[in-house]
Amino acid sequence: GASSDIERATEIARRMVTEWGMSKKIGFMNLGKSSEVFIGRDYQSKSNYSESFATIIDQEIKEIIDACYKQTTKILTDNKKILDNLANLLIEQETIYEEEVNAIMSGEDYKEVAKRLNEKLEMRKEYDRKKQEEQKMLQEIKMQEMKEQTATALKNAGIISQEQLDAIKKDTIKVKEKYNNAKVEVEKEEKTANDESGEVKDISESKETEKIDESKEEAKPKKTATKSKKAEDKVIEEENKKDEK
Repeated sequence: GASSDIERATEIARRMVTEWGMSKKIGFMNLGKSSEVFIGRDYQSKSNYSESFATIIDQEIKEIIDACYKQTTKILTDNKKILDNLANLLIEQETIYEEEVNAIMSGEDYKEVAKRLNEKLEMRKEYDRKKQEEQKMLQEIKMQEMKEQTATALKNAGIISQEQLDAIKKDTIKVKEKYNNAKVEVEKEEKTANDESGEVKDISESKETEKIDESKEEAKPKKTATKSKKAEDKVIEEENKKDEK
């Protein structure tokens, strides 16, 4: 509070005078150190300068503090409109950020700044909502894939029919399509937020999860092609051995 501020200001002013050589009357003399002397029943500090010098030090300290107070009062008075704007914005919003402070300091009205901040917060809420939906659907995909794997095993064991397995695979494709659409919406919200602020905000995680393929069946032809290539190489190798013989 005010008591702590006054105490700290006095301490700094005293060091300016007695240690840092910032007093015209005293000059470049270090008068900051003092020793403790045992007198009677207690220790008392003993200064390394006379009482007349102590009076000059006190006067210099008071002059520095008074000058700083006068300058501070002038700065606050000259910028009263900015201070009022900042106070009104804090009353209305409670929490503001660097962007809002800079806008107020540049002379913008607090109502315009508050309106822009509200729009940004609403945009952030919408983004968070869609991000939660995206994460929820990602969990649904994992559960659906486990379900499909179980259904495949049951089909191989002859417990369920091919039609039942195909129905589960269709459900998996639908869930993945829904997830991909939700991810596109989240990316749009993120891009809009970045365009509004003019910089990339840390409002999303790094893109760890890319769009999921609609089906894992696409990987199977690659494996078949690899196997065919290996078989072809083996046949060529055997023919070469026959020619050598």
